[in-house]
Amino acid sequence: MTTSDSQEESFKPSVDRMKQELERWLEAARKAGESALERLGVSGEVPGIPIDLFEDGEKVFVLADVPGVLADQVDVTVAGNMLTLTVTRTAPVLEGFPACGHRERPIGSQTRSIPLPVAVRGEETAAQLRDGVLTLTLPKVIPMRATRVPIQTGPGPSVDPAPTENIPI
Repeated sequence: MTTSDSQEESFKPSVDRMKQELERWLEAARKAGESALERLGVSGEVPGIPIDLFEDGEKVFVLADVPGVLADQVDVTVAGNMLTLTVTRTAPVLEGFPACGHRERPIGSQTRSIPLPVAVRGEETAAQLRDGVLTLTLPKVIPMRATRVPIQTGPGPSVDPAPTENIPI
């Protein structure tokens, strides 16, 4: 065994511990990141309210699949550039059928928050529910354009400079 081999062997336990600690930290960060993304409604899994988002020069369009719900079962909120959809589904009551033995269709409330790519004018948002698809049209905030201010020269109102004597320092 050479000197370099013995040095490598003496560092091996420390390197192994560092590797294990790094893997533990990466796993904790991955879990925390997934949790944060889920809270924002942008997790990698298919969400309970799937959406498509499009934009043109003046508007943002959101299509949300909400099959089997009526307009009064959907709540749309826009705060800043965050869009929040809440859908409340109730269990259907069918005359002449026994109690449901197997349920896959969700009941209860589902909420999804979607960060919008730009600032929008939430108070001007239009919503339409048709054939199980909620279509939202959100006008973009148009940034204020800079205005050039002309500077006049020549005679104009005179402004006396402030007196400089008797000013306490």
